[in-house]
Amino acid sequence: MKKFLQNHVFSFLFLLLNLFSFPLFLLPFLYTKSSSMIIPISGYELLAFYEDTGSYLSYGSKSFLFLLISFIGLSLTSLLSLFASRNFKKTLLATDLIFSLISIISAICILIFFHQGLQNQIHLNFGSYFFLMYTQLLFIGKIVLFFLQKKKSSQREE
Repeated sequence: MKKFLQNHVFSFLFLLLNLFSFPLFLLPFLYTKSSSMIIPISGYELLAFYEDTGSYLSYGSKSFLFLLISFIGLSLTSLLSLFASRNFKKTLLATDLIFSLISIISAICILIFFHQGLQNQIHLNFGSYFFLMYTQLLFIGKIVLFFLQKKKSSQREE
């Protein structure tokens, strides 16, 4: 068990971080004001704007859906990398980096589209900014992991 954890510590860490992100989608991404009351709109509630076709709110909710799907993909690749062979881990890490890029682009699109929704009395809340920083930190961590694995494999070959 100890050897398993040593060989898969990064996979296990990223799996925990990705699974930790699903409750974070409950953070308020937007808020609106109604008669001097601030009403927060959490991440999962953004899907209510999905069918509002042609508006920035619809595009923002679709970007949120891409963000959610990318985190599902990140969780699956992290889970698979726990049990994958050494050769397949490289493919999983590349897939993981692609899902990370999709999540960063989705988080940026959320900020852009919902910022355009200001005309509808909807404002960005801290959850939107948090997810942009969170996805970027995960991406940087995975790039560092990629280079560490590459360095480790080149040392083994020597």
